[in-house]
Amino acid sequence: RRHFNDRAVYTCDDGYQIVGLDQVVCNSDGMWSGSQPACKQGTTRSQSPYYCGEPKVIPNAKHNGSNEQLFYDLDTELTYSCFPGYKRKGFQEAQCFFYNGTARWFGPDLSCLPIDCGDPEDILNGKRIGECTTYRCQITYGCVPGFELVGKDTRYCQSDGTWTPNELPTCVPVQCGIPDHPANGQALFTAVAYKSVVSYKCKYGFMIVGDATRTCGEDKKWSGGEPECKEINCGSPGFLPNGWLEGSRTTLHAVVSFRCIDGMTFEGPSVRTTCTANGKWSHPVPKCYAPCIVPVVQMGKGSDVYIGDTLKHGENITVICDTNYELASNSTPIRCNNGTWTQIPKCEPARCKSLPSPPLNG
Repeated sequence: RRHFNDRAVYTCDDGYQIVGLDQVVCNSDGMWSGSQPACKQGTTRSQSPYYCGEPKVIPNAKHNGSNEQLFYDLDTELTYSCFPGYKRKGFQEAQCFFYNGTARWFGPDLSCLPIDCGDPEDILNGKRIGECTTYRCQITYGCVPGFELVGKDTRYCQSDGTWTPNELPTCVPVQCGIPDHPANGQALFTAVAYKSVVSYKCKYGFMIVGDATRTCGEDKKWSGGEPECKEINCGSPGFLPNGWLEGSRTTLHAVVSFRCIDGMTFEGPSVRTTCTANGKWSHPVPKCYAPCIVPVVQMGKGSDVYIGDTLKHGENITVICDTNYELASNSTPIRCNNGTWTQIPKCEPARCKSLPSPPLNG
């Protein structure tokens, strides 16, 4: 007496092969599984006129026979089916026939091709990596510079021909940190996403030192460096030879006046300068030019002036030489240039203007 799940094993005499399953199992209904095999004469394990050997193996497919069965009776029919994720192409039936003195399988003529999930969707501001679109293939999503991925970056082609996960990832602009306000100023911005711009403004009396605007980059960092708001200070206007500056303040709206020593000639656009909001003085330092002293002229004198008199910068002196003397220079005016004459006036014996007439017959 046999019990549930007991197993019975069949064997054949020498020169015979089991055709069918060589084992059966006692089922819960008290019946043996499968059918009783037969012992048939066989010359080899793979070829016989009485039975067929193992059926053809088709990649990515299976048949409805038992994987444990090695031999099949004549006229046995098997049906092949593709694994999940593959679609059938061709004839799927196989049958054991007696042909030309031996038993052999005819069929199947079958290919199991991977199911194609089709071209997956693109995402805005994104890119797709991977060309394969059939079963078990995967594609990866990425984003263009300045954007980052939200969601799963990989999708897989499933056996039912759909991509999973169903929900697409998205590419959102990268976000830079909230910019800090500089001391004595503020940062002005409406967004902190990629390519957003922050500008800086200082309180009255202060000016930006550094980057006045910064842009959010693809690396989630603001361009440049954080600026500072420093008190506007134009610094010293400069040095005024032959004169002096009145006013010691150099901050915004400070006024400095220019003064020349008595007798000096003032030359410049303005007698004062003001510190402006851009940290620069409104006018440059002028010039205070020194006068020239009328010199002693040997064998001559200055016209309308006396020795020791002073002439202002830029004024000319006219020299009158004594009889039979003339100026030793060319016709260039003798001019006062900041305390120095452009040339030293000098009278020298006059030269004849032309040669005398030759004597008659000479």
